[in-house]
Amino acid sequence: MLIYYGLNTRRGKDLSDQIKGKYYYTTINLRSGGISKVFDYIISSLRDFIFLLKWKPRVIIVEFAQSNIMLIIAHLVKFILPNTKVIPDCHTASYIQEGENIIGLTKTKKKLVDKSNAVILHNEETVELNLHKNQFVIESKVPKRNNKNQNSAGKNITFITSCNPDEPFELIFDVSKLMNNEYKFLFTGNYKKLSKELLAKKPKSITGTGYLSESDYNNLINESLVLVVLTERDYTLLYGGREALAYNVPVVLSNNNSNYSFFYKGTVLVENDVNEIVKGINYAIKYRTKLKNELKELNSEKMILWDNRINKFNQYLFDS
Repeated sequence: MLIYYGLNTRRGKDLSDQIKGKYYYTTINLRSGGISKVFDYIISSLRDFIFLLKWKPRVIIVEFAQSNIMLIIAHLVKFILPNTKVIPDCHTASYIQEGENIIGLTKTKKKLVDKSNAVILHNEETVELNLHKNQFVIESKVPKRNNKNQNSAGKNITFITSCNPDEPFELIFDVSKLMNNEYKFLFTGNYKKLSKELLAKKPKSITGTGYLSESDYNNLINESLVLVVLTERDYTLLYGGREALAYNVPVVLSNNNSNYSFFYKGTVLVENDVNEIVKGINYAIKYRTKLKNELKELNSEKMILWDNRINKFNQYLFDS
């Protein structure tokens, strides 16, 4: 059993721990620049292919997001070792292309998925897209944290972002200008990924943290009064909501289909509208104790759900 992931990610580690698989993250690393970029791509892809082939895995669970290359490599191994099963773990980016509103697999992605033995989906709503005949829903596990966030906290209102195109930064900036100035507004992520035009609109009322170490990031969440996690993309189950569960911090989330069904208590769901987000933050502050109690209940329920999902998937692997 091999867990083949693009980054040294928590999800990949959680899956490998639960299904007793070897965790291997890709060596593919693209430089900026023409020839060196292509050269790196070819060499690192070949290195991955050789490793997977030598390992001779019975099953390859492969991270599948924007790029096709890792799934292609897994299928090349399957071509040489026909008994190997390939199961893509489908991120939202695998069926919603960046910057596009079209939902569904491209022709190339569909061919790769069709040749796979099954797929793993990140939320229940994606099932309706019928990406494969064998579909298993496994939401990312709520991380275990040493929670120190009690009923009193600092004045930080923290927007959990990755500085990606689906995140409504103009709304985030406008919210920070409308809120009471007794609060400190922060947004996480590498803000250098944002366009110069967008950064020029950033008001003084909000500060970008830039890249944080895991320890600093966890401390920031733990010390926040309220978290806010927003997306303009459907079928996206916001990971920042699970961080809120882990640290028992009230959170305001975009009200898309996936968040509505997964975060059904202890959270404040809002439309992507400045006034609605402001109201949501104020509600989270006012009813902080109530929401924290509900988050504790939800956390316990989601841990049970994770175990059930993993057991069902493990049974499939055993039977097949």
